[in-house]
Amino acid sequence: LDHLQAESLEAKSRIDEESTARGATLEMMASELERAHQRIEGLERELEMEREMEMERGRDCVEIEAFEIKGKTAVVVEAELMVAEGDASSDDDDGVIRSYQLLVSAYEHLKQWDKAFKAQKTLSKILSDFWQMQLSRQMLDIEIRYNIDEKRKQIDRLTHQSKLDKKLLDQSKQIEAQNKLLTMANSELKQFAYVVSHDLKQPLRQIGSFSQLIKKRLDGQLDSETQVFINYVLSGVKRLSDLLEDLLTYSTLGEKEINHVHLSAEAVLQAVIDDLKDQLDSTGTRVTHGSLPIVYTVSTFFFRLLLNLLSNALKFRKKEVPLNIHVGCREVHGFYEFSVSDNGIGMNPESHQRVFIIFQRLHKETDYEGTGIGLAICQKIVQLLGGSIWVESEEKVGSVFYFTLPK
Repeated sequence: LDHLQAESLEAKSRIDEESTARGATLEMMASELERAHQRIEGLERELEMEREMEMERGRDCVEIEAFEIKGKTAVVVEAELMVAEGDASSDDDDGVIRSYQLLVSAYEHLKQWDKAFKAQKTLSKILSDFWQMQLSRQMLDIEIRYNIDEKRKQIDRLTHQSKLDKKLLDQSKQIEAQNKLLTMANSELKQFAYVVSHDLKQPLRQIGSFSQLIKKRLDGQLDSETQVFINYVLSGVKRLSDLLEDLLTYSTLGEKEINHVHLSAEAVLQAVIDDLKDQLDSTGTRVTHGSLPIVYTVSTFFFRLLLNLLSNALKFRKKEVPLNIHVGCREVHGFYEFSVSDNGIGMNPESHQRVFIIFQRLHKETDYEGTGIGLAICQKIVQLLGGSIWVESEEKVGSVFYFTLPK
């Protein structure tokens, strides 16, 4: 048993030694294999580099040295021929540039530096001209695109303007048609007002005349009630006659040719005062005026304007206070601004516009007589003369009527 154990230990030792030797051998073999791989890779890299260098040398030899023809390489000959062909074809810019680039490379390889310099100089000029031409073409292209865009915008604007013009033309035609209808209606209205006011005068005069004749013939024979009835008839005839007269004046204003003349506003005011002398004296009214200019206007219009304004002040005076009327004038922005002020009964602010509307009355006929046309006539006169009219008034204090006339 001891002998067997010794042999076993000896065998085990030999096995361990053999295993260790085999491991060392394997490590040496792996190391040698790694070094072999590295040498192979190095050789492959060297081979590749040599192959590339050989190809480059071969290429150079083929391009430069291999084909000598009368002192020039085939590449130079080919390049010169391409230059000639490029020069012959003026629109082949790329061909010319490629030809000169090849020439420069060929001369450099041949170390013919003078020719290389000349070829490079020519190439630089060609490239400069080429890029300048390209830039010009680009600028021209941008300019053309810009002009096309502007033309398109202009066409759009013109199209839009054409639509607006067509719309305005249609509206203008409609307005013109409406103006014709309005002119026709105004003409018919004026004619109607003239006919009514003119034709009614004759029967009205007959009513008034026969009523006065009856009152005169039966004076003293009529009872008091009948006399009141006759007075009502005569009063109505007078109011209607005044109304027809004012209506006829209003409807015919501006129909005749308007002749402007230079006249003294003070002289016209004095004529109005003379015309209203009886009423002014009977009511104790005092009329004053400031400095009044020479105006270029229509004499009949200006007289009627002042007459109506003073008559209006007389009509709406306070019974218990003497009436004072003052006429003034000042220059305002190329116009004469006249003012007719009084200390009458005045009016509230809501009535400042109504007083110029025809047949608009602020008071009952029993309180203040009138037709309701006087101030409407004033407004129409001022408008025909190229001015404007308005009123500033305070109830129970008085009124100031302003109107403007061109200088």
